[in-house]
Amino acid sequence: MYVIYVTGDRSGDAAMGITLREALDLGILPKARVIAGRRGLDRQIHYVDIMEVPDPDDYIRQGLLCVSSWYAIRGDEEAQLRLVKAAANAGAAGFVLKVKRYLGRLSQRVIDLADECGLPIIEIEGDEPYVEITHPLLTKIISDQAFRLEYYLKAHKLFRRVALEGGSYDAIAEALYSLIHNPVILCDAEGKLLAWFCQGEECGESSLKVGMPVLGETDIKDLSHVDHYTYRESGLCTGEFLVFPIRVEADIYGYWLVCEANKVCTELDFIALENASTIAALETTKRAAVSEIKSHLRHDFVDELIRGVWMSEETAQTRALALGWEFIPPVGLIVADIDGFAAFLQKIQDEEYAKQIKLRMLAVTQEVVASHSRSHIVIGRSDSCIAVVSLPSRCKDGKADSWLLKVAEQLQTRLRAELAEISVSIAISQPYLRLVELRSGYLEACELMDICRIVWGPGQIATKEKLDIYRLFYHCGSQGEMAEFCSKLLSSLVKGDTGSRTELIHTLRVYLECGASITKTAQSLFIHENTLRYRLKKIEKVSGLDLKDSKNCFKLALALHILPFLKD
Repeated sequence: MYVIYVTGDRSGDAAMGITLREALDLGILPKARVIAGRRGLDRQIHYVDIMEVPDPDDYIRQGLLCVSSWYAIRGDEEAQLRLVKAAANAGAAGFVLKVKRYLGRLSQRVIDLADECGLPIIEIEGDEPYVEITHPLLTKIISDQAFRLEYYLKAHKLFRRVALEGGSYDAIAEALYSLIHNPVILCDAEGKLLAWFCQGEECGESSLKVGMPVLGETDIKDLSHVDHYTYRESGLCTGEFLVFPIRVEADIYGYWLVCEANKVCTELDFIALENASTIAALETTKRAAVSEIKSHLRHDFVDELIRGVWMSEETAQTRALALGWEFIPPVGLIVADIDGFAAFLQKIQDEEYAKQIKLRMLAVTQEVVASHSRSHIVIGRSDSCIAVVSLPSRCKDGKADSWLLKVAEQLQTRLRAELAEISVSIAISQPYLRLVELRSGYLEACELMDICRIVWGPGQIATKEKLDIYRLFYHCGSQGEMAEFCSKLLSSLVKGDTGSRTELIHTLRVYLECGASITKTAQSLFIHENTLRYRLKKIEKVSGLDLKDSKNCFKLALALHILPFLKD
């Protein structure tokens, strides 16, 4: 057995060779005639094998061109049929046969099967030496391989220079375009746009923006099984994109999308894509490492600020600038904390899953804050996310609190939508003008969150404005006097609620919060006004207090604010 082969494609199997059609057109197969399987002439020849063994099925492989006389199976039509079927299934290039030497002719059944499978069978003269076939094929394959190697070195040098000069995604995309002459788009592993390069109207360049999704979740899932390349529909160019995963062993670092607007991609273009993928993967790895280091440094910096580690304001601002954060006062703190995380962890018994929950929470917080402010730092700390946010210049004359509240409300909405399995409480501090004051802001936000959980329970947004009166009682020390005051005013109502399962306390609270308005209170409670009047009369009867008396209403409101802070 004599085998000629060339290796080196993406998967480590045989490299692309020449086609049977090319071999015939170039006269490499002398005195040859196609007798079956003509529609398979574009099959690639990866190997040439001279085979005269009785069990050739075991040696068939993809891309194999088998040169033979079928001497060992010359009288066995069933063996010939079996061999043709095995070769077709394996993706062989075809057969070159000396038919007249021993076979005399091929049976019609063999010809029909080869035609059906699209497996070429080419007849050559019986007196033609095998070397006259194998030598020209070998010369052509080696010549093509040398050309491919020369092109590979050219691409390698180009991308090596790009890497040494900084290796930005834009530079890599431009270098790839210079080789393949088709518009290219680079996406990250999540299918979001990183860079692109095209000229003129080759693709809808005006609609492209860094960070925009180009591949959907379904695409990403399907592409995880693609080793080399595939095609995907897209509205970014006419027709389909060629999608080339940037794969290093089992890991995918991103995707190249090529719009074949100028020409169909060739084998040389895939060599260029391979080189571009290597540099893009290195750039992605480098950026991830730098980002991780910056994340650790930012975490340490903010952690030192909120722990009150001494440093001058000038030192704090210098460190912030070095971390890529231009401190623009005033700044506010937004603290998001997972409610009952210890109980949640005990329930799921999965530390890795809990870690992923925290990472997702951090990512959502970063996305929301970044969408509102260009100047910010977001870190994860234990079960919390802490965002230090520079307020917009327009936030003056009391508008800062409402702006921070808007950010917190959007954050709460996103967290509820994307992390439905947990509850998150959020607190915001008042604005501060100096970085060294952030410890005060952090302590203030934590205190507000504690009070909010006591008063309204988990999953709420705590602000100083909403909790000012409650903060007063949170700091009061004499539980006995407060309990006596509340008991005198509310004990009968509490007992009434417990015994008859009514909502007198809740009704009274909403009534007082609505400024003693019948209409507003009924709307807030989703009940009829007459039902509300009935409840209010019952409250007056049980408590013995006239709700039309403003002094009684003030004392009841005070007692209701104290009530959540009583231990019993």
